[in-house]
Amino acid sequence: MTYLGIDYHKADSFVTALDEHGKKIFHGRLPNQEKAFETLLGKLPGPFKAVIEASRTWQVMYELLQNVGVPTEVAHTTRVRAIAEAQVKTDARDSEILAYLLKANLIPKIHVPDTKICLLRRLVRQRIYLVQTKTRLKNRIHQLLDRNRIVNPGFSDIFGVAGRQHLKRLILPETEELCLEGMLNHLEFIFSQIKELDTLICEKVGNLPQTQLLESLPGVGKVFSALMALEIDSIERFQDSAHLASYAGLVPRTYASGGRSYQGPLVAGCNRFLKWAFVEAAWSALTKSVYCRHFFERIKKRLGAKAAIVALARRLVQIAYLMLKEKRLYEERPFQVAFTNL
Repeated sequence: MTYLGIDYHKADSFVTALDEHGKKIFHGRLPNQEKAFETLLGKLPGPFKAVIEASRTWQVMYELLQNVGVPTEVAHTTRVRAIAEAQVKTDARDSEILAYLLKANLIPKIHVPDTKICLLRRLVRQRIYLVQTKTRLKNRIHQLLDRNRIVNPGFSDIFGVAGRQHLKRLILPETEELCLEGMLNHLEFIFSQIKELDTLICEKVGNLPQTQLLESLPGVGKVFSALMALEIDSIERFQDSAHLASYAGLVPRTYASGGRSYQGPLVAGCNRFLKWAFVEAAWSALTKSVYCRHFFERIKKRLGAKAAIVALARRLVQIAYLMLKEKRLYEERPFQVAFTNL
């Protein structure tokens, strides 16, 4: 077995190859091209196993290695640094550390979904980006209206069709009018893009069994159910609901020493998309589920609204885990009964 530690960069990568005895048989830089890797592999004894770190575009190198027939593990960047923090950090040193960790079977791996799931994830994450951009634009428009002392004449939604028409007819200083026109045009384009993506997401992901199960959860609609299903992927990869909650970043850090323990802020290094989806779903569930409302109010009395909404989001994760594991829809139950059964 030859072990390849690859420190991936945009144009090229530094590769360290170790034989089964841990001896370096290659240590150098290669361009990120299939032909270059095929040439290298032809000079080394097989079979091969490789590792790369989870960087911004790790999928590019992962797919390249899959195309040349090398099984590849993707390492959790933060955990690798915790295991093998070095005073001297260079591309050569990083690739060498990865190769030795791979040989010792000490790589903290991340889950790598198949190509179809990756592509669908990007689609849903693009919608999230557009929604966040839409919110920033609306806030900028509100700021412009406030500094020009423009008051909403009574529209329930100033950014609805009638509200936008009203904004276009406003008489403002020339520079402000130009800014407002540009932001309104940008906003209308984003509205159209979100609508197109919603249709595409429903077509591509709406019929998945996991999506249909999660959509029955309080506060979870078509888009959130698609996002949750894709980010969770296979529920079997989680040992229990606590592991899923940790993956979603909805459990506190715990510090214990000298017989004392206390809890700090929420864990870092989580799936931020899944965390955002469950917290947003928790806020929405307050008006849609008596159980969720009672659960929230019970904790709010002791710890406040912020802690209560995180606790409710974590409870939704626990329910979602059981729904996916047992393949059954959500059932609303009386608060006391549901609380004791989970």
